[in-house]
Amino acid sequence: MKTKILSLTVGFLMVSALISARANDTATTTITAEVGLSPVLTVTCTSVQFGNWRIPNRTTGGGTTTITLTRSGDSTVATPSGNTANVALSSKFSAPAAGECTVSGTTVFSGPIPITISNNENMAFDGVSANSTRVPTVDAALDIDLKLASSNVMIGQPGTSATFYVLGSVTIPESFSYDNVGGYRTTTGATITVTDIVFGDG
Repeated sequence: MKTKILSLTVGFLMVSALISARANDTATTTITAEVGLSPVLTVTCTSVQFGNWRIPNRTTGGGTTTITLTRSGDSTVATPSGNTANVALSSKFSAPAAGECTVSGTTVFSGPIPITISNNENMAFDGVSANSTRVPTVDAALDIDLKLASSNVMIGQPGTSATFYVLGSVTIPESFSYDNVGGYRTTTGATITVTDIVFGDG
């Protein structure tokens, strides 16, 4: 009888040891999940306004006239150059104004985010009645170029908006007649691209 009891005891201990060994082959832990939600990055811009300029009838030989927009403090300044004889800004229409762009939805905590402009040189245009009293009978061969006032825009904190400006120049040909008088508008817009910087990228 003692032999049977001893055998049962040894067998029980061996089974217990085997179960314990198998239990040590597994481990458990917990895992969490995270998701981040950010606002949509958006940018909107008003049109660049070069103003309305009085241009005299003229023929070739006198040179072209270029109207250039710059920023001075909070104001936009339009300066004519080249052939400026009898060229003057009309006060009867919308004044020159830089294009004003507003970006919002950035995740940048504080600092600059890059902006670029493309399709902004020698832009195609049509004669319209914009900022004028008539549509040109014959479109003048204008050369319209746009450019950014700066290559980045400063963000104060996430969720806030910031403003940057688009300037440019328009060149009026040396040959100009009453048939060219009227408004002009580009047929396609220049492309403004704002690139958000992921937190930690710098």
